[in-house]
Amino acid sequence: MYSEHITFFSGEDKKISAELRKTKKEGIIKIETEPSGADIFLNDIYKGQSPVVVGGLLPGKYRIKMEKDKYKSVEKVYYIKEDEITSINESLEKIRDFFVYSELIPGLGQIVKKHYIHGTIFLSVFTGYAFYFYKNFRSPPVYNENKVELSKRFGKYYIGEKLVSEEEYKAEINRRKKEKEEYDRFHDKKLKAKVLGVALYAINIADMVFLLMWDSYKEKREKISLRPEISKDFKGLKFRINF
Repeated sequence: MYSEHITFFSGEDKKISAELRKTKKEGIIKIETEPSGADIFLNDIYKGQSPVVVGGLLPGKYRIKMEKDKYKSVEKVYYIKEDEITSINESLEKIRDFFVYSELIPGLGQIVKKHYIHGTIFLSVFTGYAFYFYKNFRSPPVYNENKVELSKRFGKYYIGEKLVSEEEYKAEINRRKKEKEEYDRFHDKKLKAKVLGVALYAINIADMVFLLMWDSYKEKREKISLRPEISKDFKGLKFRINF
């Protein structure tokens, strides 16, 4: 029904004409995804996370985009009919490639997430660390604790069952002591290098978690700044409500 108030004055002639247009009935779209929690965009306007119901849509074509982290995005065009509910149930395909696991590789996870400075720093540090570890610890010193027994019997010196001089006996003792010290020093240094590697990796993981939280925060802020729009036709008068 359309109404308009018109005032007439005495002795005044007025011609009234009006063009009436039929109001189009609106449609509704219901969007579900497997798994749920996908970001839904209708004609590039954010509508929330699935499952979501969007009403007040004029009949016509609409471009629907569904996005979820670590899943392939889906973008399709759907036709909304008058006074009908259009149901969409889309299964999202999980990305099963190298980039899903890139977060476990120091520096590479940051680069994949487009934090190039962080990624370059961590990748360079761990590349240098790997080179240092390989160069210094690939060949451990030889040390055998089950060597031939040293003994002194009746004033004579023996290496195993071999009779040796006192100088040879003492030289063998010093040689074994030096080997043991070198062996212990090597493994002590290697242990410290491993602890350093674990600490660097923990810092890398902490940096990755921080960047993921920061990205999530920025994404939420961007979604909040998006203003959904509803368009309605009312008896031929079209107006737009923004909220």
